[in-house]
Amino acid sequence: GVRFEAFTEDPGRHRMNVNVWMPLRMVGYIVIYAISAQVFYSSMIKPWQDNFIAGVESSLAVGIAGKLVIGLNFAIQTIVMIDVERWGNFKSFSEVDERTFLWNA
Repeated sequence: GVRFEAFTEDPGRHRMNVNVWMPLRMVGYIVIYAISAQVFYSSMIKPWQDNFIAGVESSLAVGIAGKLVIGLNFAIQTIVMIDVERWGNFKSFSEVDERTFLWNA
């Protein structure tokens, strides 16, 4: 499908957004995910491993931390999808899907 509203944008502004601002936002999302995953790891899993506590893998805290990281990953991927669709202003839906896939991969 074609996104007709995308044809009204200035081509220079579109290139600047797609080639400069969008990658900066995506790197920001990746940094947010990496920092939060590290915080979950260092506060929930690392203390158990440092003390050699038996049954670390089956601990409730480890399961909760894993679910929080997966939930955060889902949220970041959703934000990336919305960001590409709204701010990318691509001319076709296939290009939106392609860029979303590339940034989420």
